[in-house]
Amino acid sequence: MHIRSAIEVFAWPTRFDAARFFDRLFFAALGMTMLTLGMYALDNRMLNGEPIWLKPFKFAVSFAILFATLAWASKKLSRPWRKSLVLVTGAGASAAAFFFEMSYIGAQASRQELSHFNEATPFHEMMYGLMGTGATVLMLTVSIVAVATLLDRDARLDQCLRLSIGLGFLLTVVLTFWVAGELAGNGGRYIGTPSVNGPKIPIVGWSMEVGDLRPA
Repeated sequence: MHIRSAIEVFAWPTRFDAARFFDRLFFAALGMTMLTLGMYALDNRMLNGEPIWLKPFKFAVSFAILFATLAWASKKLSRPWRKSLVLVTGAGASAAAFFFEMSYIGAQASRQELSHFNEATPFHEMMYGLMGTGATVLMLTVSIVAVATLLDRDARLDQCLRLSIGLGFLLTVVLTFWVAGELAGNGGRYIGTPSVNGPKIPIVGWSMEVGDLRPA
C-alpha cells in the first residue's frame, strides 16, 4: 500500500509532456552546437593550448546527445508517466541547468578564461560550485527517467528492454558522480602536468602525454 501511494505521488499528473520538453531541449542544444561551431571557426584564440570555443562546442554536443536520449526514453513511457509532475519538473530543472551552464561556459570562453576548476576569485569559485549543482540536477533528472521507466509497466518497451534502460540510466548516474568526485578530489582532470602544446586526441582534447581522467 505504501509503495502504491509512493508511485501515485511520483506520477501526479500535469498538463505538460516531458517528452516534448526534452525534444525542445534537444533542438536548443543542437542550435547551441551550430552556434559554438561557428564561433570555433571564426575565433582562433587559444586557452591552455586549446581553441577557446572547443569546450562550449563539446558541451553543446553532449547536451544534445543527453536530451535526445531522454526524449527517446520518455516517448516510450505511457501518457500518465510522460505528464507526471516529477518528470515534467525534472525536464524544467534540466532546462534551467542547461541554459545556465552553456551561458557561463560560453561567457568564459569569450573572455578567454577557464570555466571549470577556476577558483581565481570568489565569483569564479561560486560559479564553479553552481555548475556542479547544475550537473547534479541533470543527473537527478536522468535518475527520475530511470525510475519512471522501471515503474511504468505500460511503457512501449518489452520487460527486458525496460529494465535494461532503467538500470543503465541509474548506473550512468552512479558512475558520473564517482568520476566527478575523483576529478574534484584530484583538483583537475590530469594525473601529472602536461605541457601546453602536448599531444592530444583531436576534438575531445584528451591528453596523450599524461593521465587524463575525462575518458572515465
